[in-house]
Amino acid sequence: MNNFFETRMNRRRLLGHLGAVGAGAAIAPLASFGQAQDLSPELDAKILNFALNLEYLEAEFYLRAVYGRGLDDADIGPDAGEVISGGEKIEFSTPVMQSYAEEIAKDEEAHVKFLRAALGDAAVSRPTLNFGDAFTTAARASGIIPPDGTLEGLDPEVVFLLGAFIFEDVGVTAYNGAAPFISSGDFLEAAAGILAVESYHAGSIRNLLYCKKEEKVGGVKLRNIIQKVSNARDLLDGEGDMDQGIVRDNPFNTWANIVPTDENALVYARTPFQVLNIVYLDLAGEATPGGFFPDGLNGDFSGVPSL
Repeated sequence: MNNFFETRMNRRRLLGHLGAVGAGAAIAPLASFGQAQDLSPELDAKILNFALNLEYLEAEFYLRAVYGRGLDDADIGPDAGEVISGGEKIEFSTPVMQSYAEEIAKDEEAHVKFLRAALGDAAVSRPTLNFGDAFTTAARASGIIPPDGTLEGLDPEVVFLLGAFIFEDVGVTAYNGAAPFISSGDFLEAAAGILAVESYHAGSIRNLLYCKKEEKVGGVKLRNIIQKVSNARDLLDGEGDMDQGIVRDNPFNTWANIVPTDENALVYARTPFQVLNIVYLDLAGEATPGGFFPDGLNGDFSGVPSL
C-alpha cells in the first residue's frame, strides 16, 4: 500500500502543498465545526498530523498484539513519547483472526510511514500511549467489568477484538469528518484511500465479532458487550446516537450490522473534538488528555474545525 501511494503521488509534490509548516507540541483550542473555514496547506498539514496521531495508536496496538514489537525507531520521530503499559503479544488460537490481524498491522504501519513521508519535517513524533490502563478504564466505563475489576482472566482474543473495535470505527468516522476540510486534491485522495482501508479493517473486525456474537464473556454474550462499548462511545462523543453495535434491532437481535450507517446507508462522521473525547476517555466532554493518550496528541491543531 505504501508503494501505491508513493507511485500515485510524488512526495516532493505533496510537500510543495505544505510549504514551511511547523509542528508544535500541544493542542490549542479548536475552532467551531461548520463555520466558515480558510482551507489552506497549513490546515491540511494539521489535519494529517491529527490523523498521524491516530495511526500511531493503531499501528502500535496491532504490531504489539501480532508481533510483540512496536514501530521502528525511524518511524516514531525524534521526540517520541513512551508506550507506558499494555500492548503485549497475543497468542492467537483462531487462525483466521491471526491472519486478519497480521494484515491490518502491516497496513497501519504503512499508514504511519506514508503520512510521515508526506509531512516531512512537519510530521509530529509519536505521542505517549497507554494501552493497559486505558483498556481497563474503557472496560469499566462500558460496564464490561465491575468498577474495580480488571481484564485479567478474559480471553486475550476477545480483549484484542474489543480494542480493535474501538479504534477502527473511530478511525473511519474521523477520516470521514476531516475530508471536507482538506484543500489539496492530492491530500484528499490520500485521506480517501486511507479511509477506504480503515473501512475494510472495521468491517473485518465487526465480521469477526458477529461470528462470535453468541459466545459469552463473564456470563454476558459478546454482542451485548459490543453494544455496551458502542453506547460508551456515544456517551463520550456527546449528543446524538450515531454509534452502532454489530446487530440490528429486531426481536431476536440476530440481524447483522456489519456496516454502521445512517438511513441513507452513508457512513457517519465525527469531528476532531468528538474523536478526542473518545480516545481520551473523557466523560466530561472537554477533550482533556488521558485514556490512550495520557499526555495528549502531539501537534498544534489551532484552527482545525470541530464542535
